[in-house]
Amino acid sequence: MADSSNGGIGGRVPLHKMFALADRKDVALMAIGSAAAVVRGVSAPLMALLFGDVVDAFGDSSDSSLVYVAASKNFDIIVEDVTYITQENVSCWTLTGERQVAQIRTLYLKTILRQDMAFFDTHQSASAGECVARISGDTTLIQEAIVEKVGRFIQLVSTFLTGLVLALSRGWLLTVVVMASIFPLMFIALSVLSRSMSVLSARAQAANAEAASVAEQTIGDIRTVVSFGGERRAVDKYNHAIEACCKSELYMDAVVGGGSGLFQLVLFSTCGLAIWFGSTLIIKKGYSAGTVVSVMTIIMNATPALVQILPCIRSIEAARVVTYRMFETIQRKPQIDADAESGLVLGKLRGDVDLRNVYFCYPARSEQMVLEDFSLRLPAGTTTALVGESGSGKSTVVSLLQRFYDPDSGQIMLDGVDLKQLKLSWVRMQIGLVSQEPALFTSTIRENLAYGKRDATENEMWKVLELVNADTFIYQLPKGLDTIVGEHAKDLSGGQKQRIAIARSILKDPKILILDEATSALDVESEKSIQVTLEKIMWERTSLIVSHRLSTIRNADAIVVVHRGKLVEHDVHDSIVTRQPQTSDMDRSLTPPCSSSILSLDGDDSMIGLASPLLDDDKRRAEAAVLKTSPKEESLRTLICFRKVDVPVVLFGCLAAALRGVLLPALGMLIASSISTLQHQPPSELGRHAAFYAQMFVALGTASLIVSLVKHYIFGLAGARVVQRVRSISFDRVVHNEIGWFDEPSHTSGAIGARLTGDAMSIKRVFGDVLEVLAEDMATVVAGLAIGMVANWKLASIFSSIIPCMVLESYAQMKFLTESVRSGKERYEEAGSMANDAISNVRTLASLCMQSTMAESYKNKCHALKALAVRQGITSAAAYGLASILVNCFHGACFFVGAMFVQQGAATTDEVFTGTTLQPHAVRGEVELRNVSFRYPMRRHLQVLRGMYLTIPPGKTLGLVGQSGSGKSTIIALLERFYDPDHGVITLDGMDLRMLKVSWLRQQMGLVAQEPVLHNGSIWENIVYGAQAGMSYSWEEVVAAADAAGAHGFISSLPSGYDTRVGPRGVRLSGGQKQRVAIARVVLRDPRIVLLDEATSALDTESECAVMRGVLGRLANKRTCVIVAHRLATVAAVDKIAVVRDGIIAEQGRLEDLLRLTGGLYTSLVNSTT
Repeated sequence: MADSSNGGIGGRVPLHKMFALADRKDVALMAIGSAAAVVRGVSAPLMALLFGDVVDAFGDSSDSSLVYVAASKNFDIIVEDVTYITQENVSCWTLTGERQVAQIRTLYLKTILRQDMAFFDTHQSASAGECVARISGDTTLIQEAIVEKVGRFIQLVSTFLTGLVLALSRGWLLTVVVMASIFPLMFIALSVLSRSMSVLSARAQAANAEAASVAEQTIGDIRTVVSFGGERRAVDKYNHAIEACCKSELYMDAVVGGGSGLFQLVLFSTCGLAIWFGSTLIIKKGYSAGTVVSVMTIIMNATPALVQILPCIRSIEAARVVTYRMFETIQRKPQIDADAESGLVLGKLRGDVDLRNVYFCYPARSEQMVLEDFSLRLPAGTTTALVGESGSGKSTVVSLLQRFYDPDSGQIMLDGVDLKQLKLSWVRMQIGLVSQEPALFTSTIRENLAYGKRDATENEMWKVLELVNADTFIYQLPKGLDTIVGEHAKDLSGGQKQRIAIARSILKDPKILILDEATSALDVESEKSIQVTLEKIMWERTSLIVSHRLSTIRNADAIVVVHRGKLVEHDVHDSIVTRQPQTSDMDRSLTPPCSSSILSLDGDDSMIGLASPLLDDDKRRAEAAVLKTSPKEESLRTLICFRKVDVPVVLFGCLAAALRGVLLPALGMLIASSISTLQHQPPSELGRHAAFYAQMFVALGTASLIVSLVKHYIFGLAGARVVQRVRSISFDRVVHNEIGWFDEPSHTSGAIGARLTGDAMSIKRVFGDVLEVLAEDMATVVAGLAIGMVANWKLASIFSSIIPCMVLESYAQMKFLTESVRSGKERYEEAGSMANDAISNVRTLASLCMQSTMAESYKNKCHALKALAVRQGITSAAAYGLASILVNCFHGACFFVGAMFVQQGAATTDEVFTGTTLQPHAVRGEVELRNVSFRYPMRRHLQVLRGMYLTIPPGKTLGLVGQSGSGKSTIIALLERFYDPDHGVITLDGMDLRMLKVSWLRQQMGLVAQEPVLHNGSIWENIVYGAQAGMSYSWEEVVAAADAAGAHGFISSLPSGYDTRVGPRGVRLSGGQKQRVAIARVVLRDPRIVLLDEATSALDTESECAVMRGVLGRLANKRTCVIVAHRLATVAAVDKIAVVRDGIIAEQGRLEDLLRLTGGLYTSLVNSTT
């Protein structure tokens, strides 16, 4: 993929390479479509040739029967045109365009999923947002070029070449003189135009891809964005990208307008030259007026074809640029190729893994060595635990074992064979991975499980779900296994996601099992049960456990301590504890008593608990109390409202378009007068009159140049402004929607991104282009009728009957184009969402060896939808072709009727968010929940909170603990006003949250979630993302925040320090590093209310203690804090602990008070961990 920084913007493929994926059927369709386009192109010059005969016949009044014969000859030829020539042209190109673009989309996604992880680390343009923009936006440009423009281009070229041949055969001398004056100017103009359009189009597409990436990151991480009040910053960043895109498109409009006007100046001047030089030939060479008119008319029909080629060139050039970018990716061969068929496959795998003197640094940070002289052996059938501080290199070992990367030096051996020599897909099939941040796909639970084993039966699925304690909550769902989990599985809690991920790995039945903090989000009881299951599964398997918990590594055969990329200790558990004081301290920190222990409770309902809004397609949707939007037809009035400040600009553009429209009848009047001069002026006066009309043609051409430039620029300016405004307003409204709105299946980041990219361009086409053409055509019709009525009202009245048919043709063409745009948008939104889901979770796909399966599913979806698109295209093309033939028939009929008149002597856009809310001046931080009941909008049948009462005094710290699905994280969501309670009230300093301005409320809060989200920027940018509106921070303040979060140390060790880019969703940092940066973001924000939802779950014990001391020491003083935790050490020092059970506060009080309650819930939780 060409990155903008690497010069990819200027690249374009040769024209024939656009069709590189065409098969034999496509070649046949293109051949038929091209032949039909050639036939259609030839008809216009033939009409011009026969028009010369009519002129001669009309000029010879001695035999009026010649008039009738000539006109009838034209009429017969028009009627004998093949009715379906136009239909064949359009439908063939429509069919092959759909086929080829579907193939490009499929192959592009397949290639992206095939790439190694280094590609995603080092190519900023490989983010999910930009890749989806390529799939949904760039391929639309290719489709437009193939479906509409290539066939039109062939037609216009055939028109020009046929005209040239006919003109030479009719009057070679006049043709040579005229063409000699046209060709040099046309060639220079076309060359300059083509190069300019290529550069500008590439810039526009690069900016559009950047906007799509911003939209994908913002919508995909919407909870983080709104909790930090980042909506305005996201909108500003999006606006900056679309502004650059609109500027490039405006420059393109200006280039097209100037080029079109220049071509018309040359054309009109050529007509003047033909009249003047033709008069000389009539006098000296015996040319007839009909011959001169034939040559001039043929050239006037053929040469404008070069002008009409301009939009085709613009579209084709844009398609060549985006094809270059897409094919550059498609042709890229990854260094680590999961699809490669080469490599060894071991007959029987023992599972003996050996890392020998491994050195490694990530491609994106080649200056920093992550593993240094690292050696580790995992004997077959044994369990090895990998421990160490965050960022020490543990997860890097996991990545190398799966060959996401290759070591810079050293070897990784499997049963004595270097991994590089083994077939990669086979290797990954032998490895089962459950990561700390498990990735599920936007599909059903059944389909997510099937990624572990494609042919798994339902009985097998329920069996593994029962093993991991996931069957209970799935049984409670109305659709069970067929429940959709939502984008990024946001409709499941952290624990629920981990259970399903573990079940998926069990189904895979791997020989090597890797558990990377696999049970970190589970409550103690669930973890114990699953741990027993995992130990059974690990039996006779080679297992690697990355963990911070004693319970998960106590029974390991060996424990390996990793420190700063080096193996510092490798031995059995008891020996390490005996010899290593540091490890012994860590071990004691993992062990009771409870006052200093890290005893696991539940962190399972991160953001949304068991009663989370799992998506349901049944009738309960009708009861959902969330903001719903449905597509609405935008009226002209609505569109004008979007552009109301541009009304003067639009009116000026309409005036320029009207003037352009008047020029055409003026040209016809000038031609008629010139013909009359050639027919009737005596030789002595012919030269003088011809010179006068030649000057008039030049003057008319100059006027056309000026008007064309003004018209295209003005409408381009208005169009750019409406696109920028509509996209900005749409994105602004999207990010300000309620969180419940994003729970809808159709509101994924991929689908919304596709709409933002496509809908605004449709509005520009429908509004800008249609209004421009409408003003120009109306002016042409009115001026033409006025001139005709003055000349001969009877003939003008009959000729005006062609207007309805012309309207029919225009309507058919517009209907065809707009229907294609609309249906294309609808058809590929769902496919775009699937592509976004696949690219966002590419590591999980690679681990499961499911890239080809996902690509095949995407291919099936595209090809299934393609059939419908083709039928619609062929139907629309048939109507379009029939309308075009009717117009040609009316042209012939007009000639016929005109001839009879001569013979008889009688002859010629959403609801604006409004409201009044309060914004107090100072916040004490007293939070109270009074009789609060709540159901998630899309799960109305399931009660989450049941009349809950809870008071948090100002400046105090509350710890929330409880079992899975009890409602802890739901409290956090309600405090952030992601949702509003169904009953009861939540107050801040005695004021109902619903009375407070939402943006102001969220400014008072700082949230760190269990799965922290970082944006694709530098560490510095991510930390200051938490900045309060209007605030700027010094270097010292940012460093102090990072130091309080325990992040300054690892950031300083990076080569680029705080300027290090974290990658999409922070993929270039470990889980613990991401959490520290997210905590630093909140520390810098310095909120009045701090919300920590499993904020330290990814940290090792020592780091957690240091971070909590730093964070609470800086933030807890005189601030209200709410901490959701499953480690008792995290909440041991809080002012009050509340135990949540079944949606109510079952117990609350100080730690020592709760421990005194014999048989209390908190006491039982403590006892269950000892």
